[in-house]
Amino acid sequence: MGRLAREVRGRHALITGGSSGIGLECAKQLVEAGARVTIVARNKQKLREAEEEILSVAKGDDEGDEIRVCAEQADVSSADDISGAVRRAEERVGEEVSILICCAGIAECKTLEDSKDGDFERLVSVNYLGTVYTVRSCLPSMKRRGGGSVVLVSSQAGQVGLYGYTGYSASKFALQGFAQALEMECRHEGISVGVCYPPDTDTPQYAYENKTKPEITKTLVGTTTPVPAGRVAAVLLRGMVRRHFTIAVGFDGWALGIATGVMSPPNSFLSVLRDLVLLPILKLVSVFTLLGWHQTIRRTVAGKKNK
Repeated sequence: MGRLAREVRGRHALITGGSSGIGLECAKQLVEAGARVTIVARNKQKLREAEEEILSVAKGDDEGDEIRVCAEQADVSSADDISGAVRRAEERVGEEVSILICCAGIAECKTLEDSKDGDFERLVSVNYLGTVYTVRSCLPSMKRRGGGSVVLVSSQAGQVGLYGYTGYSASKFALQGFAQALEMECRHEGISVGVCYPPDTDTPQYAYENKTKPEITKTLVGTTTPVPAGRVAAVLLRGMVRRHFTIAVGFDGWALGIATGVMSPPNSFLSVLRDLVLLPILKLVSVFTLLGWHQTIRRTVAGKKNK
């Protein structure tokens, strides 16, 4: 039995945004490791399809009459909605939530001028407040148990702002500040808090985001192959069981974690020593990267004006 299975077997994990993408992959891997999982999402049909997909993973693992997978429809941007979903899930599963993974989120890639007021309100309501409401609904259960695990899914756009992400980056940056403060409030309760920063990931939200992405943004990010959601989920769960605060995916994510996480709780003493050595180098890299981005933007804008 691997470490993940030892850590999560028999525990109740609740995953928002669990009907697709990273959330769905986390659910499948947790069920396979022996956890009982509740997935939460807004779309009833997608929830039903996701539940069947997760149950196919759970087949063959005999747990008697225990509920292995539970699906609850809720809008995380409504405090009452998500609170009710958490209570119903705990009653159905017969176990309080001790693992929480907040994956629910929406993506928009537009410049400030192209965005409407409603775009910012939706991003903050789902990406930030939806996370806050969900954590607040699950925290009492974890405190009663004397421990738990909380992982918030941000984005590399929640570590560094980029052209076209004025709304999205702000809503994802907010999660780091929330998590830093939450970790201080929860560590003495035996509750670990972590933030995962995925790169472009092969999810429905990524496909939707690309429909509105400005040409300048596409030029800046270049041609990249999105990371499979299953790989991101595996990295997230590994970081969770190791009680890491910063959960980076890939080399770029690792470097960004060092460059932007000075005040984040360190993952280990060795990570502190590594950061001391690499921070000056990464600062230089970041300066040249920013200069390159601004040059690209100026050239693109000038090219459009000359047409």
